[in-house]
Amino acid sequence: MKFKKVNTDYLTANINNFLIEHYYGKFTEIKKFILLGLSEKRFKEIKNKPISKKEVRELVKKFSVSKTSKRINQIKLLWNHNEKQILEKIAKITNINISTRGLICYIDPYTNLGFYNDKSITIISNMNDSDLLFIISHELFHIFYGRKMKKMKLNEKSWSWDLSEVVVYLLQKDRVFDKYWDNRKTKLYPQIKKVYGKVKVFWSLPFEKFLINSAKVLGNK
Repeated sequence: MKFKKVNTDYLTANINNFLIEHYYGKFTEIKKFILLGLSEKRFKEIKNKPISKKEVRELVKKFSVSKTSKRINQIKLLWNHNEKQILEKIAKITNINISTRGLICYIDPYTNLGFYNDKSITIISNMNDSDLLFIISHELFHIFYGRKMKKMKLNEKSWSWDLSEVVVYLLQKDRVFDKYWDNRKTKLYPQIKKVYGKVKVFWSLPFEKFLINSAKVLGNK
């Protein structure tokens, strides 16, 4: 997996995705997530008028960050030192053929957000080693999960964000990962508790059976 500083395209897409699709809090709370100097007026407009790449470039110019090249190298070394063992443990639990070849990990010093798509992940730069391993593994597994669902030819609705988050939650709480991150920090998002309640009983089954049963109980046959 390659490690790079987040570019304007990804940063713009990530900010819009978060503010338009997921964030419904107050402007006073936005600094927890968006470190760039976004105005309250623009914040209120974004759900109807997404932020542009030009706007993001201007915000980035005004935002002071220390050199990220050193930090990127630190994160790269940390992950490369632990990747083989972590992915082997994930593969043993899920029976998924896992590889990070061709993927890119973007390092983001401008937000406190994590994202993924089918070719890359984006992570926060300012975290301790344990949290970094947790977040990289978390975002990567969403990619592996999506590939598995596609390969099994389950209804696409079964790939839903909430089930994906439940799977990652259950996976990352496994005690085999105690060496890499603090499982006490593994939280269940409030909005996925309903799905969790429906599918957690299947977690003791082989992973493919867990997915099949979860899809059925959620109404996606």
